Amino acid sequence: MCRRHPNCYLYTVSGDGIAKHDLTYHTRHAYETPGSRYAGEAVFVPAADGTGEDEGWLLSLVSNDDGAAGELLVLDAAELSVQAVVELPHPGPAGFHGSWLPEPVHRP
Repeated sequence: MCRRHPNCYLYTVSGDGIAKHDLTYHTRHAYETPGSRYAGEAVFVPAADGTGEDEGWLLSLVSNDDGAAGELLVLDAAELSVQAVVELPHPGPAGFHGSWLPEPVHRP
């Protein structure tokens, strides 16, 4: 647990990538998206057996400024290293975001 905050890390998205802020040590580490690509909201997915707050992955839909097809970017949340890039068949809208649920939600 962090000394002054309920969480140690904060993830943000800017025009040029995804940043991880360490709230205890006041440091920032960033993954920069290449070229004319822009990362969307990064969703944290915890590792099933993880014990640390940053053990898991960040998923972000990346769109292209030129209208080309986008991609799903998967980063290691601890290091912001690329784990996978899934090319999408169509462009994704800039600003598109969503939530990941651990199991399906059943509606009546």
